[in-house]
Amino acid sequence: MRKRFLFVFIALFLTGMAAGQYYYIPANINPNGNPGGLNNDQEVPVGPGFPSGWTNIDPMDNSPAWSAVQTIPFAFEFNGQPVTQYKVTNTGVLTFTTSATTVPGTNNGVLPHPSIPDKSVCIWGLAFSGTNSNDRIFTKTFGTAPNRQHWIQYNSYNFPSNNMQWTYIYIAIVLEEGTNNIYVVDQRSNNKGPQPKMTIGLQIDGSNAIMVPPSPNHGALSSTSKTPVDNRYYTFIQGTPPERDLGVTWFQIGSFLILHAGPFEFKGTVQNFTNNFVSSYDINYSVDNGPPVTSHQTGAAHQIPGYGQEWFIHSVPWTPPGVGVYEIKIWADNINGGNDENNSNDTLFRTIEVSTAFTPKLRLFEQFTSSTCDPCKDANEVLYDVLDLYPNQYALINYPMDYPGAGDPYHTPECDVRKTYYFIDSLPDMVVHGDRYVDPMYIDTLQFNDLEDRSFMMFNPTHTIVDNTITVTASILPFQSFAQGTLVVRFAVVEKTTTQNVGTNGETLFRNTFKKFIPNPEGVNLGILQEAVFKTITRSHTFTTPNTIENWNNLAVIVFVQDDATKEIYQANYSELIVNVEEPTVSQAIFNLAPNPAQNTTTLHYLMQQAGDVMIDIYNLNGQIIRQIHHRNFPAGMHSETIRLEGLSNGVYLVKLNNGSTVETKRLVVQ
Repeated sequence: MRKRFLFVFIALFLTGMAAGQYYYIPANINPNGNPGGLNNDQEVPVGPGFPSGWTNIDPMDNSPAWSAVQTIPFAFEFNGQPVTQYKVTNTGVLTFTTSATTVPGTNNGVLPHPSIPDKSVCIWGLAFSGTNSNDRIFTKTFGTAPNRQHWIQYNSYNFPSNNMQWTYIYIAIVLEEGTNNIYVVDQRSNNKGPQPKMTIGLQIDGSNAIMVPPSPNHGALSSTSKTPVDNRYYTFIQGTPPERDLGVTWFQIGSFLILHAGPFEFKGTVQNFTNNFVSSYDINYSVDNGPPVTSHQTGAAHQIPGYGQEWFIHSVPWTPPGVGVYEIKIWADNINGGNDENNSNDTLFRTIEVSTAFTPKLRLFEQFTSSTCDPCKDANEVLYDVLDLYPNQYALINYPMDYPGAGDPYHTPECDVRKTYYFIDSLPDMVVHGDRYVDPMYIDTLQFNDLEDRSFMMFNPTHTIVDNTITVTASILPFQSFAQGTLVVRFAVVEKTTTQNVGTNGETLFRNTFKKFIPNPEGVNLGILQEAVFKTITRSHTFTTPNTIENWNNLAVIVFVQDDATKEIYQANYSELIVNVEEPTVSQAIFNLAPNPAQNTTTLHYLMQQAGDVMIDIYNLNGQIIRQIHHRNFPAGMHSETIRLEGLSNGVYLVKLNNGSTVETKRLVVQ
């Protein structure tokens, strides 16, 4: 059954629109990034982590103050009149009336307000106060003419005590070339302490204004991500609201698809951006700018009230013609038999990679922590409560840092290398998959599941420990070619539990404490990888004495492949300890099972080194065959096979694969 989500209509919305010669589109009920997708910079504070190109225009005054006058870098209109300059206050007001002298204070109110100049945009009430506040205002222009955006971003921090409990909010005013739209973008907040209550809206003059409810008590909606993934924004548009305005706000399909699993169903949500009832509309998609494929939506299941949302399912599924990267766009039109009158919010775009095989990407959590950091203890408790629910689905590296105070006793210079690599500037902090910043204090099961991803490579690394020497071998099998030459394999040695690095925060047991990169933090460049061709890397390290290893039997090695150009981690895995050093340590596995342990299904990813027959047999521990999958004349390359496990009792099974040239057997745990 299709679900429908409704926005509550607020009378103040219409009142403000009529009075202010503007109307606004509320922030979407689901996070949807930044307007237009032009700004993808990390949302990080001033300092080594701040992206390049931003200019500080903060008045640098602890009291309410105006900035210097700034010039808009393109032609822009406010309320139908050209404006060329603006200035801002550190209390959250931007005005195009640059001659104004009265400075709005920190105590915000209802618009229109006598302390707000004519022709102003408000996120009024934003500034934190106190000796530890750290507010900054930055500007940057994104895009190219005639489709640029000028961002005025408020980075507001508060440090109310000495226990590292930072409170922060990032929110921006955006001016858009061509459309003359004004956006207020809610970017990032952590809600660790009292958050400012803001007045969000426009003041045309002393009698006319438009204000977003529940102003003047409007709080932040974003969460802790340093990327735009959780951002929401309000759109202020000149003129009167259109009669027909519908947009696709969510498109549910994976970024990686298996070719033989098609055809694929396109579904998602559409948003009615007017107060008028919608009884019919079209959903269209095109592939690589090809001809549109249209599905008409009408009837009882497709009745959308004013400012409402609903699910749609496109009636024509998509069958990819082959392996490759496809650009998909999907949009709505033909609303109640008429044209959409605002095309700026109609369309969503998605890049989809289609392959013959992929495997789940193990989530690699790299956390920066310290036994002298009070909130690090709380963050670890939250993080471990979540991770313990998902065994075998993640790897964890905890880097001990050298602050605050004396820092963690197990800090090493290699930890600083990773801190600099990721632009880490506060504790605790955490990076997942190399390119997703996650606050460990607020991670939950929903966010863990949202971090699920796919990979086009697999490896089963092994290591030996002889005396004080660790030797690690990883044989990497790419499912497709990688020609960029920026992929690096890194070997991280961790101690699964430690107790002797106790500091001042009350922690007594520490997990996966980082010890050493083999050979170094820079890793080993993999060069060019060819599809279905193994690349094997072996490296060793001898620990000298003294060292901080508490128990040699408690060491683990985490191996991961990372793109140093984008920082994305392509795949990670724990290394298997080879106890008998006479055993071969090079593991050129021809197949992998994921998930394992499994419940209802598992997926077998395997290599056909040449075209031919493949045989997959599943045995119980008594040697009885309980499943058989045989394919004839299978092409060479990587393939994926979903194996259904219904009817199998919990326990251990053996999966044997014969690809014509190699036979391999693995254990499968059903639970």
